[in-house]
Amino acid sequence: EDLVISAIVTADDKSGNFYKQIIIQDTSGGIALLLEGSNAFNDYPIGRRIFIKLRGLYITQYKGLYQIASSILPDGSTDGIPLALYDKFILKGSYFHPVTPKVVTISQLNASYQNQLIELRGVEFANGDAGQPFANGFTKTSLSRTVKNCTGGTLETYNSGYSLFANQLTPAGKGTMVAIYSVYNTTGQLLI
Repeated sequence: EDLVISAIVTADDKSGNFYKQIIIQDTSGGIALLLEGSNAFNDYPIGRRIFIKLRGLYITQYKGLYQIASSILPDGSTDGIPLALYDKFILKGSYFHPVTPKVVTISQLNASYQNQLIELRGVEFANGDAGQPFANGFTKTSLSRTVKNCTGGTLETYNSGYSLFANQLTPAGKGTMVAIYSVYNTTGQLLI
């Protein structure tokens, strides 16, 4: 069918923590849009409304995470929309739409929040992860760091070694964290 969805970009590849994908969200939830190209933020920055023509695309689930892909390969892996076909499937809309995270607690997070921009208040990095690099930008090694709340709930952040903030140190003390909630297999994680 000729179905079209409209959503706002809530995460792009500008920081390097998202690779070959953007995250889009509407009132019903969020989903990853896989793209075969880099620097998608130039055309699809955070806060831009886009329209996606779904005919010829697939909604798939990779390790528990829903995504829109252009093809499914024989081994079950997926490919993103090729750069040459962006304009066939993605229509650019207006800019500067507000991107407001949903305020939740760690205990509230479940699969229904996947690919959504969330805000956690009163969280901090666990003792061994505070004051440590988010990832290793020198060796391009991704790392996970644990955040916790005052009631003992914990959640991992997944940080790419290619991200612009990889070598920055995680803060100490309680604060607010804004991230995309993701799922890998059955484990929830945060992508900054």
